Amino acid sequence: AGVAGCCTVFTASVGDTVLFGNNEDWPDTNTRVWFLPATETEYGGVYFGFSDFYAQGGMNDQGLCFDANAIPETRMKPHPEKLLVLNFGRRILQQCATVEEAIQIIERYDLSGLGKAQFLFADKTGDSMAVCPGPHGEMEVVRKEGVYQVTTNFNVLNPWLGGYPCWRYNAAAGMLRKIENENDLTVEYFASILKAVYQRHTTYSTIYDPVNRIVYVYNQRNFDEVVVLNLEDELEKGYHAYYIPLLFPRR
Repeated sequence: AGVAGCCTVFTASVGDTVLFGNNEDWPDTNTRVWFLPATETEYGGVYFGFSDFYAQGGMNDQGLCFDANAIPETRMKPHPEKLLVLNFGRRILQQCATVEEAIQIIERYDLSGLGKAQFLFADKTGDSMAVCPGPHGEMEVVRKEGVYQVTTNFNVLNPWLGGYPCWRYNAAAGMLRKIENENDLTVEYFASILKAVYQRHTTYSTIYDPVNRIVYVYNQRNFDEVVVLNLEDELEKGYHAYYIPLLFPRR
Protein backbone atom coordinates (compact mmCIF):
# COMPACT_ATOMS: atom_id res chain seq x y z
CA ALA A 1 0.00 0.00 0.00
CA GLY A 2 1.14 3.48 -0.68
CA VAL A 3 -0.18 6.95 -0.32
CA ALA A 4 -3.68 7.26 -1.75
CA GLY A 5 -4.67 9.15 -4.89
CA CYS A 6 -5.17 12.84 -5.31
CA CYS A 7 -6.12 14.46 -1.99
CA THR A 8 -6.26 18.08 -0.92
CA VAL A 9 -4.72 18.73 2.50
CA PHE A 10 -4.68 22.08 4.29
CA THR A 11 -4.35 23.67 7.71
CA ALA A 12 -4.88 27.12 9.17
CA SER A 13 -4.36 28.76 12.55
CA VAL A 14 -5.38 32.08 14.08
CA GLY A 15 -4.85 32.78 17.77
CA ASP A 16 -5.84 29.68 19.73
CA THR A 17 -7.82 28.08 16.89
CA VAL A 18 -6.21 25.45 14.66
CA LEU A 19 -7.90 23.26 12.05
CA PHE A 20 -6.63 20.65 9.61
CA GLY A 21 -8.65 19.40 6.61
CA ASN A 22 -8.33 16.61 4.05
CA ASN A 23 -10.24 15.14 1.12
CA GLU A 24 -9.23 11.54 0.45
CA ASP A 25 -9.56 11.21 -3.31
CA TRP A 26 -9.46 7.50 -4.16
CA PRO A 27 -12.07 5.18 -5.68
CA ASP A 28 -11.99 2.59 -2.85
CA THR A 29 -15.06 3.02 -0.60
CA ASN A 30 -13.89 0.39 1.95
CA THR A 31 -12.73 3.12 4.30
CA ARG A 32 -11.76 2.67 7.93
CA VAL A 33 -11.04 4.78 10.99
CA TRP A 34 -9.18 3.15 13.88
CA PHE A 35 -7.87 4.09 17.31
CA LEU A 36 -4.50 3.03 18.72
CA PRO A 37 -4.22 3.73 22.47
CA ALA A 38 -0.98 5.06 23.93
CA THR A 39 1.72 2.69 25.14
CA GLU A 40 4.62 3.40 27.50
CA THR A 41 6.69 4.57 24.54
CA GLU A 42 4.15 5.79 21.97
CA TYR A 43 1.37 8.35 21.81
CA GLY A 44 -2.16 7.17 21.11
CA GLY A 45 -4.06 8.37 18.08
CA VAL A 46 -6.77 8.07 15.46
CA TYR A 47 -5.94 6.99 11.91
CA PHE A 48 -7.81 6.88 8.63
CA GLY A 49 -7.33 4.65 5.63
CA PHE A 50 -8.59 1.55 3.87
CA SER A 51 -8.86 -2.21 4.49
CA ASP A 52 -5.08 -2.63 4.73
CA PHE A 53 -4.99 -0.31 7.79
CA TYR A 54 -2.13 1.69 6.33
CA ALA A 55 -2.49 5.15 7.89
CA GLN A 56 -3.26 7.68 5.15
CA GLY A 57 -3.84 10.39 7.78
CA GLY A 58 -4.37 10.83 11.49
CA MET A 59 -4.11 12.82 14.71
CA ASN A 60 -2.42 11.82 17.95
CA ASP A 61 -3.46 12.48 21.54
CA GLN A 62 -1.02 15.43 21.67
CA GLY A 63 -2.76 17.17 18.76
CA LEU A 64 -0.19 16.43 16.04
CA CYS A 65 -1.97 15.75 12.71
CA PHE A 66 -0.88 14.57 9.29
CA ASP A 67 -2.14 13.64 5.88
CA ALA A 68 -0.41 12.88 2.59
CA ASN A 69 -0.55 13.45 -1.16
CA ALA A 70 0.69 11.36 -4.07
CA ILE A 71 3.04 13.41 -6.29
CA PRO A 72 5.18 12.82 -9.41
CA GLU A 73 8.21 10.74 -8.52
CA THR A 74 11.56 12.17 -7.45
CA ARG A 75 14.64 9.92 -7.50
CA MET A 76 15.75 9.58 -3.89
CA LYS A 77 19.15 8.88 -2.35
CA PRO A 78 19.26 5.60 -0.43
CA HIS A 79 20.20 5.66 3.27
CA PRO A 80 20.86 2.07 4.35
CA GLU A 81 22.61 3.37 7.49
CA LYS A 82 19.34 4.87 8.79
CA LEU A 83 16.25 3.27 10.33
CA LEU A 84 13.67 1.85 7.95
CA VAL A 85 10.13 3.15 8.45
CA LEU A 86 7.09 1.41 6.96
CA ASN A 87 4.41 3.99 7.70
CA PHE A 88 6.10 7.36 8.05
CA GLY A 89 3.09 9.47 9.04
CA ARG A 90 1.93 7.08 11.74
CA ARG A 91 5.47 6.65 13.07
CA ILE A 92 5.89 10.41 13.51
CA LEU A 93 2.54 10.67 15.32
CA GLN A 94 3.49 7.82 17.65
CA GLN A 95 6.76 9.50 18.57
CA CYS A 96 6.24 13.27 18.39
CA ALA A 97 3.96 15.83 20.05
CA THR A 98 4.83 18.82 17.87
CA VAL A 99 6.05 19.78 14.42
CA GLU A 100 9.32 20.90 16.01
CA GLU A 101 9.85 17.43 17.53
CA ALA A 102 8.98 15.82 14.20
CA ILE A 103 11.65 17.88 12.41
CA GLN A 104 14.25 16.62 14.91
CA ILE A 105 13.32 12.98 14.38
CA ILE A 106 12.97 12.88 10.57
CA GLU A 107 16.76 12.74 10.24
CA ARG A 108 16.82 9.29 11.85
CA TYR A 109 14.86 7.57 9.09
CA ASP A 110 15.61 6.27 5.65
CA LEU A 111 12.87 8.02 3.67
CA SER A 112 14.23 7.05 0.25
CA GLY A 113 11.03 5.06 -0.44
CA LEU A 114 8.93 8.23 -0.31
CA GLY A 115 9.85 9.69 -3.68
CA LYS A 116 6.17 9.80 -4.70
CA ALA A 117 4.82 11.16 -1.39
CA GLN A 118 4.30 14.54 0.20
CA PHE A 119 3.08 15.05 3.77
CA LEU A 120 1.48 17.91 5.67
CA PHE A 121 1.82 18.01 9.46
CA ALA A 122 0.31 20.48 11.94
CA ASP A 123 0.18 20.65 15.74
CA LYS A 124 -2.06 22.25 18.35
CA THR A 125 0.12 25.38 18.49
CA GLY A 126 -0.70 26.08 14.83
CA ASP A 127 2.79 25.22 13.64
CA SER A 128 2.77 23.27 10.38
CA MET A 129 5.11 21.92 7.72
CA ALA A 130 5.13 20.09 4.43
CA VAL A 131 7.63 17.23 4.13
CA CYS A 132 8.45 16.46 0.51
CA PRO A 133 11.20 15.19 -1.79
CA GLY A 134 13.69 17.96 -2.55
CA PRO A 135 15.60 18.39 -5.80
CA HIS A 136 18.67 16.63 -4.32
CA GLY A 137 16.86 13.38 -3.50
CA GLU A 138 16.34 14.02 0.22
CA MET A 139 13.07 14.67 2.06
CA GLU A 140 12.96 18.36 2.99
CA VAL A 141 10.80 20.47 5.28
CA VAL A 142 8.80 23.54 4.20
CA ARG A 143 7.49 25.46 7.22
CA LYS A 144 4.21 27.33 7.22
CA GLU A 145 4.47 31.09 6.89
CA GLY A 146 1.37 33.06 7.79
CA VAL A 147 -2.11 31.75 8.47
CA TYR A 148 -2.37 28.65 6.28
CA GLN A 149 -0.58 25.92 4.35
CA VAL A 150 -1.93 23.71 1.53
CA THR A 151 -0.63 20.67 -0.35
CA THR A 152 -2.15 18.89 -3.34
CA ASN A 153 -0.58 16.68 -5.99
CA PHE A 154 2.40 18.68 -7.12
CA ASN A 155 5.68 18.78 -5.24
CA VAL A 156 5.82 22.16 -3.50
CA LEU A 157 9.61 22.19 -3.86
CA ASN A 158 9.58 20.96 -7.47
CA PRO A 159 6.30 22.05 -9.15
CA TRP A 160 7.74 21.50 -12.64
CA LEU A 161 7.77 17.72 -12.11
CA GLY A 162 4.04 17.75 -12.93
CA GLY A 163 0.53 18.33 -11.57
CA TYR A 164 1.04 22.10 -11.53
CA PRO A 165 -0.83 24.41 -11.70
CA CYS A 166 -3.57 22.66 -9.73
CA TRP A 167 -7.10 24.06 -9.59
CA ARG A 168 -7.75 22.43 -6.19
CA TYR A 169 -4.66 24.08 -4.72
CA ASN A 170 -5.67 27.47 -6.11
CA ALA A 171 -9.27 27.15 -4.93
CA ALA A 172 -8.31 26.07 -1.40
CA ALA A 173 -5.61 28.73 -1.06
CA GLY A 174 -8.01 31.38 -2.33
CA MET A 175 -10.57 30.49 0.35
CA LEU A 176 -7.93 30.17 3.11
CA ARG A 177 -6.61 33.61 2.22
CA LYS A 178 -9.94 35.09 3.34
CA ILE A 179 -9.42 33.95 6.95
CA GLU A 180 -8.57 37.09 8.92
CA ASN A 181 -9.56 36.30 12.50
CA GLU A 182 -10.66 33.42 14.72
CA ASN A 183 -14.33 33.96 13.80
CA ASP A 184 -13.47 33.14 10.18
CA LEU A 185 -11.70 29.90 11.12
CA THR A 186 -14.54 27.45 11.72
CA VAL A 187 -15.29 23.80 11.02
CA GLU A 188 -18.14 24.97 8.76
CA TYR A 189 -15.75 27.10 6.71
CA PHE A 190 -13.25 24.25 6.42
CA ALA A 191 -16.09 21.96 5.30
CA SER A 192 -17.02 24.53 2.63
CA ILE A 193 -13.41 24.41 1.35
CA LEU A 194 -13.50 20.60 1.22
CA LYS A 195 -16.80 20.83 -0.64
CA ALA A 196 -15.30 23.30 -3.14
CA VAL A 197 -12.40 20.99 -4.04
CA TYR A 198 -13.90 17.50 -3.85
CA GLN A 199 -13.63 15.16 -6.81
CA ARG A 200 -15.76 12.40 -8.30
CA HIS A 201 -13.89 9.79 -6.25
CA THR A 202 -13.51 11.63 -2.92
CA THR A 203 -14.21 8.71 -0.59
CA TYR A 204 -14.08 10.48 2.80
CA SER A 205 -13.18 13.88 4.19
CA THR A 206 -11.86 14.80 7.61
CA ILE A 207 -11.37 17.93 9.70
CA TYR A 208 -9.18 17.69 12.80
CA ASP A 209 -9.37 20.13 15.69
CA PRO A 210 -6.01 19.41 17.37
CA VAL A 211 -6.60 21.85 20.26
CA ASN A 212 -9.71 19.98 21.42
CA ARG A 213 -8.75 16.57 19.89
CA ILE A 214 -11.96 16.30 17.91
CA VAL A 215 -12.41 14.74 14.47
CA TYR A 216 -15.18 15.61 12.02
CA VAL A 217 -15.81 12.93 9.39
CA TYR A 218 -17.75 13.22 6.11
CA ASN A 219 -18.49 10.29 3.81
CA GLN A 220 -18.38 10.24 0.00
CA ARG A 221 -18.81 13.95 -0.79
CA ASN A 222 -21.83 14.42 1.48
CA PHE A 223 -21.06 17.52 3.53
CA ASP A 224 -24.58 17.73 5.00
CA GLU A 225 -23.95 14.85 7.41
CA VAL A 226 -21.04 14.82 9.82
CA VAL A 227 -19.89 12.30 12.43
CA VAL A 228 -18.01 13.87 15.34
CA LEU A 229 -15.47 11.73 17.18
CA ASN A 230 -13.88 12.77 20.49
CA LEU A 231 -10.37 11.30 20.48
CA GLU A 232 -10.04 11.05 24.26
CA ASP A 233 -13.39 9.23 24.60
CA GLU A 234 -12.58 6.85 21.75
CA LEU A 235 -9.10 6.00 23.07
CA GLU A 236 -10.62 5.08 26.45
CA LYS A 237 -12.44 2.22 24.68
CA GLY A 238 -9.11 0.62 23.76
CA TYR A 239 -8.11 -0.45 20.27
CA HIS A 240 -11.11 -0.44 17.90
CA ALA A 241 -12.01 0.40 14.34
CA TYR A 242 -15.08 1.59 12.45
CA TYR A 243 -16.09 0.94 8.85
CA ILE A 244 -16.70 4.57 7.86
CA PRO A 245 -19.80 4.05 5.64
CA LEU A 246 -21.57 2.35 8.58
CA LEU A 247 -21.13 5.45 10.76
CA PHE A 248 -23.62 7.18 8.48
CA PRO A 249 -27.33 6.32 8.32
CA ARG A 250 -28.42 4.50 5.20
CA ARG A 251 -30.78 6.46 2.97
